[in-house]
Amino acid sequence: MAKTTSKALIPATLIPGDGIGPEIIKATVAILDALGAPFAWDIQTAGMAAVKDHLDPLPEATLASIRRTMPGVEPSRSMPCSSWPFGPPWIHSTSG
Repeated sequence: MAKTTSKALIPATLIPGDGIGPEIIKATVAILDALGAPFAWDIQTAGMAAVKDHLDPLPEATLASIRRTMPGVEPSRSMPCSSWPFGPPWIHSTSG
């Protein structure tokens, strides 16, 4: 009798980013899939890609996904205010 193993999928937020981000994420996901990583990806946007689509660099849907899933994969992304010394202020207000 064959032994069956079942893995529960782990919900994780996937933020492809912009620039070279989508290509990096595509390769990363391919590697994780090949290794049998048990992730259920929730694809969200952030950075300039989110500004283009949502007029917000960090949309509430992205924040909600991160809060819900906790693990997340994100490459570098461009931000309209990357010159701020500690990142944009809305990043720091998401912990509460």
